[in-house]
Amino acid sequence: MKELLVSVVVRWAVAAVVGSAFANIGCSAAPPAPRVELGDQRPIVADESLVHALDTRLETRLVDQLELDSFLKDRDIHVKVADGVVAITGEVWTPLEKERVGELVRRVAGVVDVSNELDVHQPR
Repeated sequence: MKELLVSVVVRWAVAAVVGSAFANIGCSAAPPAPRVELGDQRPIVADESLVHALDTRLETRLVDQLELDSFLKDRDIHVKVADGVVAITGEVWTPLEKERVGELVRRVAGVVDVSNELDVHQPR
């Protein structure tokens, strides 16, 4: 009985030391970054080519996401991105698949809005 009590006390002591160490090390949120004033600096890119380059990357991530889905990879789905707005066209077999495509697209970082224009047709 005495050994059991010693074991429990040792466990609690170790847990208290570990918890105290984490609290002292600073396992909380990092302090906010200092605010940087840009003044009269010009942007790196004068036109919006950078925005469209990011849209191309977003489009690639969206296509990858749809191809990874085992139910949707064989469907005729096309995506186009303009300023974070995704237009989905093509054909799926059921209304549930259409809804699933919209949900998958909305979850991808960088998507601002979704226009789901998929047609629902039974397989031939």
